[in-house]
Amino acid sequence: MTERLYRAMAQGYTLSPELLGRLGLPRERAEDSFSVAALWCLLALGQTELSRAAREAAAQDKRLATLSLQSELRFESAEQRARFAEELRRAIVDVVAKYSSPHTMADGSAGAGRPYRVIAGCYPIPPKEREKGGESNE
Repeated sequence: MTERLYRAMAQGYTLSPELLGRLGLPRERAEDSFSVAALWCLLALGQTELSRAAREAAAQDKRLATLSLQSELRFESAEQRARFAEELRRAIVDVVAKYSSPHTMADGSAGAGRPYRVIAGCYPIPPKEREKGGESNE
């Protein structure tokens, strides 16, 4: 018998959603873009792809080009939240159309340039965090 001792060296760990296998959230449960399931699927996809891209960039000793946005906001009503969601969706579609090349060409081949994925989500800040910034109306 051989005994081996291991010591954690990383400052943090992220588990891939792929590790959950059948216990993970299947994409077919995430059809409603306003559902928790849809946001979880997008976040899991982003985590999986970003981890893979970061490993590949590190192996090539290259910097991975990314963009992160984060904002905290409040909605006074469900109607205001719905208007915000629609306007944000429209703005993202417009900016993507203005600044990107076709992802797929008419013949099905890949478009020119490096493909990127944009993920946008909005969720209520959990209650313990909310307490730091005051009470919420929603």
